[in-house]
Amino acid sequence: TTIEQELLKYRLLNIFYNRENEIKFLEELLSEELNVINNEEKHQEWSKKTKKKFNHYRHELKLERRREKENIPLNSLEKDSVPKSSDFYIF
Repeated sequence: TTIEQELLKYRLLNIFYNRENEIKFLEELLSEELNVINNEEKHQEWSKKTKKKFNHYRHELKLERRREKENIPLNSLEKDSVPKSSDFYIF
């Protein structure tokens, strides 16, 4: 999967659970990916490294929540908090 696909997945997950930290991290990676995507060999190598980096980041967030004995915060399902469909378009 590309970073763009991961970002879309986490935006969808963000409807129910607060995944803002992961989304911010992926948005930063996406801007880097746009610079590397032209060279296929570089892109594959970069992609492997960044996926490992992202998985490590997610793991650290999970450990932090466990230390604090917290769950992933739920997002409210009120109309104001649900993302608009236009929030999911990736340009």
